[in-house]
Amino acid sequence: MTTKASRKSNRKVNVAVVGLGFMGVTHIKAYQQLKAAKIVAVCDSVRLPVNGVLAGVAGNISGSGDLDLGRQLKVYRALDELLADAEVDLVDLCVPTPLHPAQAMAALKAGKHVLCEKPMFDAVKDVPRLKRCLALAAEKGLVVSSCHPRRFDPPYTYLREELPRLVSQLGAPRELLLYFSYHAPSKQGLHKSLLLDHLNHEIDLVSFLFGESPFNARRLEESEVSYTASGVRQDGISFYFSGSRFLSRRIYAEWVELRFERGHIDLDIERGQLRVFDHNTEGEPRIRPWPKTNYSLRFEGINRNFIEVIEGGPSYLSAHDLVANSESAAYLHESGSYFGGYSSLPPAQPV
Repeated sequence: MTTKASRKSNRKVNVAVVGLGFMGVTHIKAYQQLKAAKIVAVCDSVRLPVNGVLAGVAGNISGSGDLDLGRQLKVYRALDELLADAEVDLVDLCVPTPLHPAQAMAALKAGKHVLCEKPMFDAVKDVPRLKRCLALAAEKGLVVSSCHPRRFDPPYTYLREELPRLVSQLGAPRELLLYFSYHAPSKQGLHKSLLLDHLNHEIDLVSFLFGESPFNARRLEESEVSYTASGVRQDGISFYFSGSRFLSRRIYAEWVELRFERGHIDLDIERGQLRVFDHNTEGEPRIRPWPKTNYSLRFEGINRNFIEVIEGGPSYLSAHDLVANSESAAYLHESGSYFGGYSSLPPAQPV
């Protein structure tokens, strides 16, 4: 998030979703759960008319492409036409990543708040472009945010709440290891790199659990369907991430191992189970039931927070998060390493 907007009123925030692929429909479902938001428009240059795309999500779709949400939904084929719509308060970008920087800038220049799917960019050359977006948003009092759903997922929010108790028992945290095993892509060539697509989530999780800290990282392995990376933060906490997409069933299985000075924990996100190993004691680990992942709550939390920030509340992401999460992945993809922690953010300036 760049700034908090001062706007606060009883009227709903008018939402336009750009891109009607899987993530666009996911965001539409999330907004439909929020009383403070109203979807007024969609935009997609390819998936139009919208018949069938949103079926089962928002009700009846007329032959003209209007969607029944209790009102007429405006459907645009071109972003510039959508941005000229004075009714739209915010633009939710669910388009391919290479389009994010230019479309975010265009939306901000048009006076729209911007929620951008992750990663916000996937090339080192786009780092300055994101910074210019953040500067422009700060200048115009607009909100910019992105999507890191683990921050709203019960197993991770509960882990953050329980960390003080674990630290009192096991000592200071030393290392976080995260493994994930997902379903195979629906078609070949759908993703350029799993590292580019996902490392930003893992970096964000470490910040969520332990707070912000500059860090260095290295790429160990990368392909369309797998990646491995490791690093260390300035506060001494190291991390190791390994993920793959080979499974035939559509799941989001994740495992976290967190090592402390005097013990470690294993957390199975899919099964909802925590094992606590106290290295000062003998015997079997203590096993605790744990909340399971909830994919619907993840995105509902993201979209709710975005609406709350527009109305003057605090954001779940800082400007440093927005830069570092995507910047680190871009550098690891292009050069194999990332050094120096967060990039400095520029002052507000005309763009």
